[in-house]
Amino acid sequence: MPDTDLRLYNTQEDVFADLVAGRLDMQLNNTLQAIDGFLNTPQGAGFAFLGENLDDVDCLGEGTGIATRKDDPLADEISAAIVALREDGTYQAINDKYFDIDIYSE
Repeated sequence: MPDTDLRLYNTQEDVFADLVAGRLDMQLNNTLQAIDGFLNTPQGAGFAFLGENLDDVDCLGEGTGIATRKDDPLADEISAAIVALREDGTYQAINDKYFDIDIYSE
């Protein structure tokens, strides 16, 4: 998009303020952050998502993670716990209680 005016911001709140003020036409954001931090607030009234989710790993990185120390034995336990929660349906029940989207895939 050669005619795009790309702007960088110090905080997400500054981005939302410029959207509301009409100084921005659009912005790229994490889905959950956009929903809870903007769209579900009075400030976000009248705004919505446009188009499909961007899943470009080369551009945006790969998913979300939990930080642990290298070689921490808890890393394997955390991974196993997440798999178990997904397999037995607990994850989906918790997700559906708090979110309108599947945050695992966002």
